[in-house]
Amino acid sequence: MSAVLPVLGRAGDVVVYTFGVVAALAAAIAGTVAASALRRLGLGWAAAVAIVAAAGIGGLAGARLWWLVGAYGADPRGWPSLAGGLVWWGGVLGGAPSAALVLRALGVPLLRGADALAPALALGLALGRIGCHLAGDGDWGTPTALPWGVSYEDGAAGWPHPLGVRVHPAPLYESAASFGVWARASAVARAGASPGRVTAWWALLAGGTRVLVEAVRTNPPAALGLTAAQLVGLGCAVAGGAALSCSTSSARRASRQRRPPSAPPQAAGLRRVRRAAGCCRARAGRGPAAR
Repeated sequence: MSAVLPVLGRAGDVVVYTFGVVAALAAAIAGTVAASALRRLGLGWAAAVAIVAAAGIGGLAGARLWWLVGAYGADPRGWPSLAGGLVWWGGVLGGAPSAALVLRALGVPLLRGADALAPALALGLALGRIGCHLAGDGDWGTPTALPWGVSYEDGAAGWPHPLGVRVHPAPLYESAASFGVWARASAVARAGASPGRVTAWWALLAGGTRVLVEAVRTNPPAALGLTAAQLVGLGCAVAGGAALSCSTSSARRASRQRRPPSAPPQAAGLRRVRRAAGCCRARAGRGPAAR
């Protein structure tokens, strides 16, 4: 079956593309979620919007730069001005330092700021991948005989397979998984986790998701048999897992330090002997009439 709708409609000479509309909605929803989370740190709306805007601008620049370098090489003289796409991990790598600069300028702890932004990242990707699927923009997977395979014959990108071939709907896989990442990161945030723990969960799950989804996508390997996205995702997953492990170990050590010291065995035994002796005296004092 064909499940693509690359163009929503036309208004005169203006073409309304599905991916553009969905991406704009995803950015607006994720940005609102992120700004609301930043507000809970005590920031005003202006400061929260400034952080989100910095992350968005840096993210767009990074996403576009990654795509251009991957498609045309590092020489900017060969880059087209408008044609082409965006790469998610480039957006993350571009948006993170941009947001960090504004967080630092506003005096917001970086880990707290990252924890506020991480769930919104997962939500934005979950929504945006629906746009990728509807547009048929080339993010599809390898051919499959599974019943949920999809044909992107009418998609925005050129279809490389014969008519009738179905492929893994990789954008939908990543969308579903990213909704799960968003739910987990949001739950950790609501539980009042220590600084950095929400971000660590996001890194572990989002990175692991991309490693798995890339296994059924068509991107060429970059090194060690892994695609560039898999390498970055693997790095994120390892970093997130290590951060969670360190956080859990630190919490356990702190919990042990807060416990009152336990009495030595000799003292505990002496207390039991004293209690037993006290019970015996009390019984002797009551006498036969008290039985």
